[in-house]
Amino acid sequence: GFLQLIQEITWHSCRVTLLAAAVQALEPDKEIGLQEISIEMVKRLTKRIASDWKSPPEFEAE
Repeated sequence: GFLQLIQEITWHSCRVTLLAAAVQALEPDKEIGLQEISIEMVKRLTKRIASDWKSPPEFEAE
């Protein structure tokens, strides 16, 4: 149902974001791969994405 669809879209978005970050970080192509990303790379990239994160203005606390 909808819950499964949301889960798949969320996972796909996460994967696309991580792949884009890996390419931007100039990670070696063979490490990026088409279907898998190493846990170490995920940790590195999520830390980098989180440090650059800026909350959209509509979500800022008033």
